[in-house]
Amino acid sequence: MKPLFCTMIFAVAVCAKSPDSFDRKMIDSVIPYFTSASETTLTTCDSVKLACVFKKGTADCGSIVIVPGKSESWLKYRELAFDLRSSGFSVFMMDLRGMGFSQHFFQDKDAVDVTDFETYSKDLGFFLDSFVTKKQPGPVWIFAHSLGGLVAVRYAEEHPDRVAGLALSSPMIAVNTGVIPKWLANAILAVAKYFGMMKNLAIGQTSWKMLPFRNNPYSHDVNRFEWWQDTILSCQPKIRTGGVTYHWLDEAFICGTNAIADAPKLSMPLLVMRSDKDRVVLMSMIDSIAARAPHAEKIILKGAGHELTQENDSIRNVLVSAVLKFIRNR
Repeated sequence: MKPLFCTMIFAVAVCAKSPDSFDRKMIDSVIPYFTSASETTLTTCDSVKLACVFKKGTADCGSIVIVPGKSESWLKYRELAFDLRSSGFSVFMMDLRGMGFSQHFFQDKDAVDVTDFETYSKDLGFFLDSFVTKKQPGPVWIFAHSLGGLVAVRYAEEHPDRVAGLALSSPMIAVNTGVIPKWLANAILAVAKYFGMMKNLAIGQTSWKMLPFRNNPYSHDVNRFEWWQDTILSCQPKIRTGGVTYHWLDEAFICGTNAIADAPKLSMPLLVMRSDKDRVVLMSMIDSIAARAPHAEKIILKGAGHELTQENDSIRNVLVSAVLKFIRNR
């Protein structure tokens, strides 16, 4: 089912109830704004199809590239792109391989896996070189969330001259393994390797299922949460993904360790935003990136969940204002 059709379903569903401010914003502003956006598919050198979106800005001054997190799609970031429109920058968004509308690799289960974590960063570089810079000359600013944040950090560390600035939202520098300490997680991975179980879902991971709003670790805004869960994912089953494999988790640990070690290479302006109560990623590792990068500014959004862009307006407004200020002041 096409994203545009899903948008129509969303509008019809909203009209059937009494719309709140978020619903009205989506119907009256965000959805019409994106009717002129261009969707395309890029094919990488290893024949993987990547879903991309481009929205021309009002000024010929550069690009903002939005990189979603795990199991997300660019559809989730249309509101953010709309909120950043006053910058005049063109907006580009890309779904990571294996997620969103990009090519998936699972067969009988919706497990998330990747051959090599650095492949994500190579895809980002391919997207920038083959599409973004050809469509819009000028500086490239990146906004990246969670897994997308780790991907963008690794790309920026390897190519600091190609990124004008990097804004990170709850970057997944290290996965929060919860009650399982890191030493035990590493021991479990060693056992999984020994018994050839690396392609299996990691302990505690499941196939995709609808999450209840109550006590969720992502957002305190019920309307944005339900829009993604009940409206987008309910009519777009092909973009649903479940938990991660042992191999993916092992790659994530390695990539995060490398990101912290190479953080001094982040010579561009860096804006790091996180919650004070994130239960999905390790806040201490986010702080390590901010501390080791030469030109980093850190903002802590108190009371937020993991998904800062999907939070209530009082939190989102702080994030949007910070990102716009970050871009305009440089």
